[in-house]
Amino acid sequence: MEVVEFEPNRAIGMIIHDGSVEMRGRTTFEAVSDGETTLIIHVNIPSMDESMEGMMRGAIQKSLQNIKQLIESDVNK
Repeated sequence: MEVVEFEPNRAIGMIIHDGSVEMRGRTTFEAVSDGETTLIIHVNIPSMDESMEGMMRGAIQKSLQNIKQLIESDVNK
């Protein structure tokens, strides 16, 4: 994983190599109110074809669930 963009409290961008698959991701953080932030996540997988769609969709969904769990566990401390 290579971090290619970082703006504290605003955005992070990464390139991830998993074998021959490259994934480019960018997440922005936008404060909505005190204690509430909206995350916008973009993922681009240039080499993805239809045969990979189901597997990648499941992996991305799991990652989103992990992010949500980590954020909520930190908030409840």
